[in-house]
Amino acid sequence: MQPPLKRLSTGTGQQEGQRMQDVDENFGRVEQAIDTLNANVSLYAVTGNILDLVESLGVGIRVLNVTGSATGLPSAYYNYTPGLYLARSADDAAIVLFSYSSGQIATNVKRSGTWIGWAIIG
Repeated sequence: MQPPLKRLSTGTGQQEGQRMQDVDENFGRVEQAIDTLNANVSLYAVTGNILDLVESLGVGIRVLNVTGSATGLPSAYYNYTPGLYLARSADDAAIVLFSYSSGQIATNVKRSGTWIGWAIIG
């Protein structure tokens, strides 16, 4: 999504006041676009078993916030980390977790309704 921005001319006698007004309008439009994006992102806190939570989220892409009380993780390195849940259908999905402390990525893929298990990358 790109906000409609005004082009600024570089010379031909445009008044400085008008030019600054156009810049202000452009900044306002960019801020509005960022606010719209923020409003459409849902951050899901993982406080229990991660697999139980994602099963309840349905189809789509979700942003996860893994807390210290989350369970079902590949290791303790994945507490307090961000993650993604990507579900194409109820039977085909993936979880991706990003570890700050180890620098590794963990994935768990669900195929035909069965979670395959955690794989560590990196």
